[in-house]
Amino acid sequence: MIFDSKFAFALFAILLVLLLLVPLIGCGSGDINRTPTSTTTPTPVPTGNVPPVTISSPSGEVLVQKSGSGADNFVLASAGMRLEPGDRIKTGEESSTLIIFFDGSVMEIGANSDITIEQLDLAQDTGSTTIRLKQLVGNTVNRVQQLVDSASKYEVETPAGVAVVRGTIFSMMVEESGYTLLSTDDGFVWFTAGGVTVLVGPGMQTSASPGGTPSASFSIDNIEVCSDVRGERDYTVQPGAAFDSESRVWIYFEVFGFSARATGDTYEVWFRTVEARVYEPGGDLYLSGENLEDYHQTELETIPEYSWGTLSFKLLPSAPSGQYRLEAEIKDIISGEIDSFTITFSVK
Repeated sequence: MIFDSKFAFALFAILLVLLLLVPLIGCGSGDINRTPTSTTTPTPVPTGNVPPVTISSPSGEVLVQKSGSGADNFVLASAGMRLEPGDRIKTGEESSTLIIFFDGSVMEIGANSDITIEQLDLAQDTGSTTIRLKQLVGNTVNRVQQLVDSASKYEVETPAGVAVVRGTIFSMMVEESGYTLLSTDDGFVWFTAGGVTVLVGPGMQTSASPGGTPSASFSIDNIEVCSDVRGERDYTVQPGAAFDSESRVWIYFEVFGFSARATGDTYEVWFRTVEARVYEPGGDLYLSGENLEDYHQTELETIPEYSWGTLSFKLLPSAPSGQYRLEAEIKDIISGEIDSFTITFSVK
């Protein structure tokens, strides 16, 4: 075959250019030709040793939308159906179902509810577990197994706030408006909304609207008339709450259901004795005081189940004998809630 000399020269030039370019491809300059690594943390998924999270006892219309299946692609739920992060569960009128989690926790979902599984994770190295759910509307009862590992958590987010627990039974009701009502049957729940956290104990409840802060179940309990108070639950109860004149009277009390303000990874708790009045046996005012004591705690790593305080005053030599009445008001500075108590003692 005969080649034209001009054509052969052009072909040689092209091949030479390609050979020169090959070493440059892949060398690049820095990251210019490299696909950027995503900085977004992917949603954790159960590792291979995590038992499946499943649907149990579906009743009525229970629908499941699998993650990535499309906005309107719901299928009818069946017992034993496996659930994964991103899956969404909706129930119709007079419908209900259970979600059984790999740690033994159970979410009971009532009628007209909308739940999304946000995160499921079991760390292979530490065994810590994470279960994170979103409840847009409806009613649930959450029976959470006791979480031994400090890094483990069970969390339910609503349009109004976030509930975090470490082992308890609590109910959550979310209205169409996003208004959330949380009540605890056993154990404690930390509920945060609007930057304020409340610790909800057994038999207590709290609520919040989107953008608002939680209502507090602020209350005073464990009130004792004492001859001496040395510290937290360390006091001497005065026998018969009866004193001699010129004695010092101590009142010990504990505050529950107060609010806490989060600052980074720590909390601030603040309540105050805003008023105290002591009345003589005849009903006349014996003594009174305002803004008597601040109980301001900062940089707390956890929110305590309760906090304690005291009131004290010395009886005058001329104090009439008989029964006295003490009335006090305690204010949660963060939430603005006020509770009061009345207690009696006598002077011999």
